[in-house]
Amino acid sequence: MHAFTPLNARSEIHDGAAPKLLKIILAYENLSAALWAAEAFKRLLYQNPENLETQLSPWSFSTLSDPNYIVQATDAAAEADLIVIAASSSFRLLPTFVEVWLKKGLQVRRSAHTAVAALFGCASRPDRPDSIRLQTVQRLAREAGCEFFTPTIAGPTA
Repeated sequence: MHAFTPLNARSEIHDGAAPKLLKIILAYENLSAALWAAEAFKRLLYQNPENLETQLSPWSFSTLSDPNYIVQATDAAAEADLIVIAASSSFRLLPTFVEVWLKKGLQVRRSAHTAVAALFGCASRPDRPDSIRLQTVQRLAREAGCEFFTPTIAGPTA
């Protein structure tokens, strides 16, 4: 499991060429999970290198469970360079519809460099590495040949 450092994993974007578009899809359970993800990606989204443009596509879990939107959500995942799944509740298992959506999106992905990140729990207490839901997302990412990232708990700051 890697520490949560997506820019390090995507070093090819710093080649001095024309701006590169980094497509990020955020699947989130609720507002607190979405806010945690926004904070985690703050540097990437708002202080990114000059040659990197980001495009964020947010999808709530409730939308992913709606059959009327699943095709569009899967297409968005297939186009993404980075897929982020964020949940703040304490459910042990990833909801089945989220797992199915992620698996399908990774199967039909169009980028050879897609990475997957999972933010489960909260910023001060993210899921432990042995979390079943975290291991599920990691397994799906690895089966698809994708890098996997998760936040680490930082030590106290001065």
